[in-house]
This record gives sequence, C-alpha cells and structure tokens, in this order.
Amino acid sequence: MKAGNSGFTLIETLIALAIFGIVSMAITSLMVMNTRMISENAQSSEAIGYAQELLENLREVPVESLSPGSMSSTRTSSRGTVFTITWTGTPTTPALGRTSVAVRVVWNHKGSPRSYATQSIFTKISS
Repeated sequence: MKAGNSGFTLIETLIALAIFGIVSMAITSLMVMNTRMISENAQSSEAIGYAQELLENLREVPVESLSPGSMSSTRTSSRGTVFTITWTGTPTTPALGRTSVAVRVVWNHKGSPRSYATQSIFTKISS
C-alpha cells in the first residue's frame, strides 16, 4: 500500500463484518428469548388475575354457603389461551366458621403445562 492511499483493506473489512455478524446473532437470540418470556409472563399475569377475581367473588358468599368439595370452570383469553380454574373448599378444624379455599389455574404455554395456585381462609365475622 502506498503512503498516500487511505482506507481499509479487504481483510480488515471481512474481519469487521465477521465481528458485526457475531454480535448481531447474539443480540437477535436475546430478543427472541425476551419475546418468549414476555408472552409467558403475560399468561401468568392473566392466570393470577383469574385466581384473584375468583377469590374476590367468593368473599361475597357467606362462609356457611361455601360447600366442601371442588368446582371448575374454564376461561379463554383474547389470545386464545384456555385457562382451567379450580377451587376447592375445605372446612378448617378445630375452628368452626372457617373455610380454607385453594384456587389453582392451569394452562398450556406452547405445549408445556403451567399452573398458578393460591390459598385463602374465609372466616365468618359475627356482628
């Protein structure tokens, strides 16, 4: 190369393109992984919301009316995910007037089963 010529050689350009390609692939894989996590977290948030909604609805029911046993229902999200919501009421002993309620929400995320579970105790408050 002559002293008066400036610029990059072919080897320098190829090395720069190789480095750029490797960095671009790493960033792309991170973006794909983040997109999957965002999708899964959105479904988890929706499941938590369904469980909380059910517990809030059950708070309006008198404790004596909460029969022991289980009940299930299904809900479909706007994205087409089917959530199965099951709640189980169990009278607590030895204390009377209390019922333990367990809520479990089950759904599939891209063929893999996911679930969320929570529990609460309902008590009759005498006036």
